[in-house]
Amino acid sequence: MNDVSRPAIVILMLVAALVQTSVVWHFPLFGIVWLPMLQVVTLLALWYGPAGGAGWGFVGGLLLDAFSGAHWGLSALALTVAGFVGGFAVSVVQPNRAVLAAVTTIWIAIVYFILLGALLITFDYRFSYRDMLLQMALPTALVNALFAPLVIFVGFRFLEIATGSPSARRR
Repeated sequence: MNDVSRPAIVILMLVAALVQTSVVWHFPLFGIVWLPMLQVVTLLALWYGPAGGAGWGFVGGLLLDAFSGAHWGLSALALTVAGFVGGFAVSVVQPNRAVLAAVTTIWIAIVYFILLGALLITFDYRFSYRDMLLQMALPTALVNALFAPLVIFVGFRFLEIATGSPSARRR
């Protein structure tokens, strides 16, 4: 990763965190909201692999925690693990394979919600884990998968410009 790409990625994550915590909640699609930070972490996990996905997932999670008012570290831990898991798809997903990018987004979203649910249980929140998965995690994963091809395509172009490597993705 070169020095130019880090500030560009941090600005991208900052915008995603601000949009997710302030704007997106006003425009639900069938009661489900788009999670731009999850999309950005998916993009970076596919670009940089498991280690980069985990690192940028941690940064994105801290930004979400700072702007959302949720328990500090909750999103950071969940997005770190989700970014790490999503990074394993780097050998399978190519920038022009929209279906595989959408499947990776679904996988990362489900891992993210499973971890969030587990962490909320440790904070003694009472809820039905099955209902959370079926009524929140799965629909949110599917809505985010609708946006995945566009976000991945535009995001790969953004990263090619920011990193100065138009031919190959960084690993």
